[in-house]
Amino acid sequence: MTGARWKAALLALIAIPMVWGVWVMDLAEMRRFGDFFAEHPGLALAAKAVGVVLFVGGGLVSAVQVFRPARLELDAEGFWYRNAFNKGLRVAWADVDAFTVWRVPSAPTATFVGINYLPGRAPRGAGLVRGFGVDGALPGSWELSTGRLVDLLNEHRLRNAA
Repeated sequence: MTGARWKAALLALIAIPMVWGVWVMDLAEMRRFGDFFAEHPGLALAAKAVGVVLFVGGGLVSAVQVFRPARLELDAEGFWYRNAFNKGLRVAWADVDAFTVWRVPSAPTATFVGINYLPGRAPRGAGLVRGFGVDGALPGSWELSTGRLVDLLNEHRLRNAA
């Protein structure tokens, strides 16, 4: 299964007007944040540069994902998640308690595949989102809806966990 290319393309295209918008923002528009930027024009330029770099970087990553989408490979032992840069994560079905639909608290319409591990079975680095109700999450946008992907992963987990 691969990531949804059209979603990556949309994100890449959205980055273009965002870069332009950040760069053309002048000091008058930045006054909404107080007189700080008017008094420190060098910091205003630096803030604009950071915005441009972030949006250009996000646009480039999204453009790469159009041609090399993330992949999710399921087998009898577990699954591999590989991003566009071929960095991977291997998770065994026997280590997972359940997959859930996880809604990001600050953006309730954004949903991800949440992973809850069995006690003592979480990989190193898991738990960064534990305070939000899950032990980990699968990044990315997929061809299947989040709910359908969660169902599919739970079906494989129940069928193959030993």
